[in-house]
Amino acid sequence: MRPRWLSREMIAGPHMALCLSEREYLRVCRHLDFADPPHWIGTGAARTHIFERGDRLAAVVCMGDARLDKEPIQIAALLVHEALHVKQHLFASMGEHTPSAEFEAYTVQAIAQELMYEYARRIA
Repeated sequence: MRPRWLSREMIAGPHMALCLSEREYLRVCRHLDFADPPHWIGTGAARTHIFERGDRLAAVVCMGDARLDKEPIQIAALLVHEALHVKQHLFASMGEHTPSAEFEAYTVQAIAQELMYEYARRIA
């Protein structure tokens, strides 16, 4: 199954994709025209890569095979963790250094929700 670009409705957020294999990650990197991307996942179960070119921001959330040993709640927690990294890069790119607590919470909620919907779609 191919990864797809997820919704950016929360705000003018980054382009975002969820990759469940290194092959998918490399396909997304080629689409972004990054010839020498960083290692896709390392030793953890998940990792977020941020690609910036000019005013274009893309967040690629990767989940490796280590996720297969996780329970659904652990998967959800990993996706929330990665959503926070996406939010951190998004706010930094916007110059938003002191956002309100509600703005932060709604942003993480929206990003995590998109990632969770996509994960559910992908494993169905």
